Amino acid sequence: MGIFDASKSRLDSMFYADLKRNCATYAAAVRPACYSLAWTYYQAVSIFGSLAAVSEQDLAEAAELKAAATAE
Repeated sequence: MGIFDASKSRLDSMFYADLKRNCATYAAAVRPACYSLAWTYYQAVSIFGSLAAVSEQDLAEAAELKAAATAE
């Protein structure tokens, strides 16, 4: 197990805490949306933050989606 693998959970938690601190600076009206987006982003990073968790097919599909989105 590499150093990154051993620290990933802690780094992910620190990343989420940073996102929440950033959200706390926004107006109360938009803060709940910011917290929701922060949670979603944290979950994505937590799950897909390691290439070992993502297959070649997942990467190819993401590349196709990105190409389609930027072509519009």
